[in-house]
Amino acid sequence: MWWAYALFIIGCYLLGSIPLLLYIARWRGVKIEEGEDLHITVWTRVGRVYALYGILFDIFGKGSLPVVVGYFAGLPMGVVLGGAVVSVAGQMWPVFRRFNGEKGNTVSLGIALVATIVYHQWWIYLIAIPVGIGAGMKVLPKMLAPGQSVSERFRLGGPQSRSLPLGIIIGFIMMPIIARIAYPPELAVAYGVLVVIIILRRLTAGGLKDDLKKGRPASVLWNRFLYDRSFV
Repeated sequence: MWWAYALFIIGCYLLGSIPLLLYIARWRGVKIEEGEDLHITVWTRVGRVYALYGILFDIFGKGSLPVVVGYFAGLPMGVVLGGAVVSVAGQMWPVFRRFNGEKGNTVSLGIALVATIVYHQWWIYLIAIPVGIGAGMKVLPKMLAPGQSVSERFRLGGPQSRSLPLGIIIGFIMMPIIARIAYPPELAVAYGVLVVIIILRRLTAGGLKDDLKKGRPASVLWNRFLYDRSFV
């Protein structure tokens, strides 16, 4: 059976590596510059509907599909969750983009959503608390401000949020901690690895060398860890 496990893991990595948003942007004639966030770029320059296609593919394709396929194929939990984590790594370091990809947040969300259902781990929804607070502090005041059209309420732009990336990293760090307390070791290990690669990608994403020259290294790395960017 080792070959089936290996094929599953390889397939998960290739699935995670598919840069659908990049292909959508190219199809619509939009050039993506080095280091640009694909989700924001497609949302603002291509269209919200196209961006949603990419986001849903990240969540329900790259994140959820490995868990669903592995679970119903009868693979061990460790292999299923390992494949799901490898899919996240594929989005971060995709073979189709010279190993320079995205941050893995949307794919990780897909894993959490579906693992909750198939393994009956309802505690995972606790990560929604810090993520929701972080998103709400940025999004709600803008959306509820009077005198705006629907288009303006959903327009991305303005100062970058500190609260949302902070809420995301807190939410993900909660996952292995609670899993270690209450549930099988496979979950704690998988979510622990997931947190490690999310932090690693935050710290090493594009432009790190230049940013270290512009600011104090400790400050740059701390800001990347907490706020997913070098300068705040």
